[in-house]
Amino acid sequence: MPMGYGWVLGDIIFSWVGTSNDKGSVCQDRTKNLRNLSSMGGHGRAQRSDLPIVYSITLGCVCLSILASVSMKCAKLMLTAAVLTLLGTSCLAVIVPLSSSFRVGFYNQTCPAAESIVRSTLISRFQSDIRLPARLIRLLFHECFVTAEKDAAPNLNVAGYDAVDAAKSALENACPGVVSCADIEVLLAREAVSLLGGPNITVPTGRLDARSSSASLAASTLPGLGTSVPGMIAAFAAKGFTTQDMVALLGAHTVGAAFCNSFSYRLYNFKGTNQSDPSMNSILLGKLRTVCPRSPVNPDPTVALDQGNNSINAFDSSFFRELLNGNGILEIDQAIAVHNQTAAIVAAYAANSTSGNSTAGNITVVPSLNFGSNFAQVFVKLSMLDVLTGGNSSATIRKNCAIIS
Repeated sequence: MPMGYGWVLGDIIFSWVGTSNDKGSVCQDRTKNLRNLSSMGGHGRAQRSDLPIVYSITLGCVCLSILASVSMKCAKLMLTAAVLTLLGTSCLAVIVPLSSSFRVGFYNQTCPAAESIVRSTLISRFQSDIRLPARLIRLLFHECFVTAEKDAAPNLNVAGYDAVDAAKSALENACPGVVSCADIEVLLAREAVSLLGGPNITVPTGRLDARSSSASLAASTLPGLGTSVPGMIAAFAAKGFTTQDMVALLGAHTVGAAFCNSFSYRLYNFKGTNQSDPSMNSILLGKLRTVCPRSPVNPDPTVALDQGNNSINAFDSSFFRELLNGNGILEIDQAIAVHNQTAAIVAAYAANSTSGNSTAGNITVVPSLNFGSNFAQVFVKLSMLDVLTGGNSSATIRKNCAIIS
């Protein structure tokens, strides 16, 4: 079936409408009828096969050479598939599905203060819990990668639900039954990235919440700590993510911490050798052994995932530079720095390369990669993963985010 597309180049908009039969199930959106089109937003999927949707591309750079060759009025331009391909490869682009009931500013009429209430909730709670932003970013990944409640095994050590509940309570007081828990989770994570100095991310709203979930699916779908790089790539590919997407999402480890029991085997008995992981920097190894004893202790200590100075709670590319120095805490983090499918991407982010080729050690850096921009794109893609939509009996707006209604 044909899809609907709108291409945005600055303030130039080309659009035509088709239909979609894509289906989704989580990180829920609400879609009904196409009315007003917006040129901003993020990834999404329509549930109903008869629903017109519009796609747009927001270019992250200006292609001056292309603009210079345009001599007719923008509204009359007819772009061929070849030119569209050129735009997609020459400029940083985000594909954005939109509909009148799933768009940027969805709550502008029904709950105008919705996004500011979410932001205020995060800021007020951040004062007493500086780890909250990192926890909310991780929470979004777990919630979007698979539909599961917080008592599912992989989610037992995932924090941040209290902030979701607090924001939901405030929103229910302001506009009862309007804002979904799924939207709250996305908005909290978006604000968390911004609060820590990361990119400002534009996301559409209008999701619905799931009426059911699967603990067993969470256990089988979410990648585990011991997953190899090829295994991780496969797990992400199954959800429609590229290898570069995966590396960018792992870059969220630039903030937050890990419990010792999640990586202590690297310090004392890596792969049954009774030795440490040889890929770990020896100075870091000595430091971690003073924090994480061989025998587990209670409470389990935590260690910052980004070992860069003054970067523990800053959303930046320091994490990737530390990986190049053997300072990765989790095995998978360190592995992506040396694996042939991911090393060049890590080096590019570490160098914060934006154009041309450069090198990091003996690794050729992938050109035209910028961590902040790439992360923003993949964040939107993650938040739109397998969305639920309106008109679906499995979709609702929960009054209490902890209770399936």
